[in-house]
Amino acid sequence: MEAPQGQKPKIEGHVAALFLDLTDSNTERYDWTEYPGRYVAEVFKTCKTQSKYDIPWFPDIHIWWPRTNVSNIVWCLENYIDRALHKEVFPGIRTPVDVKEKATEPPDWDALDIRATWLKNLK
Repeated sequence: MEAPQGQKPKIEGHVAALFLDLTDSNTERYDWTEYPGRYVAEVFKTCKTQSKYDIPWFPDIHIWWPRTNVSNIVWCLENYIDRALHKEVFPGIRTPVDVKEKATEPPDWDALDIRATWLKNLK
C-alpha cells in the first residue's frame, strides 16, 4: 500500500517495519542495525522533543514534550535533528529544536546506520 503524497511516516505498516528493522538481524540491504528491543523501546518511551513557540508574554520559550510522531522517534534514535531532511521526509510536521531520551545506546550504536534504516522504511 503506497502512502498518499509519499507520506510513509504516517502509515502504521512503514513505522512497524522501521521498528522491526532496528531490532532484527541485519541481513537486508540498507539495514545495518540489530539493536536490542529493550533499547528501541526505551528510546520510544523516553523520547522528548523541544519546540519553539512564539508566545507574546514568553518570547523564545522552549517547551519539552513527549514524542508525538515518528519523526520525533527517529531524531531521538539519532540524537540529532537534520532540519533539511526533516522538511523533506516529514513535510507539515513541526521541526523540533532539540531532542533527548534516557536510553543507554548499545556498544554498536551508529547514527548513520540508524539513518540508513529509517530512510529505507520511511522515505
